[in-house]
Amino acid sequence: MQAGPRNKAETLEYLQAMLGQLLGMAKSERCEMLAYFIEMAYIECSDTIRQERPGGSALVPLHQQ
Repeated sequence: MQAGPRNKAETLEYLQAMLGQLLGMAKSERCEMLAYFIEMAYIECSDTIRQERPGGSALVPLHQQ
């Protein structure tokens, strides 16, 4: 992550990418409850991105991560 000012969309995109990676790690270690909470955060981030974008599309569907 780069230092300096960024806009909300960039921050949300970064968070979504990191949450996707964390989710994969939690699932691979069979940490079901942790994976569930990370997935909820990922979905919330995706919903926020969708609301912020004019076209209403989120970045990457979770199953493609």
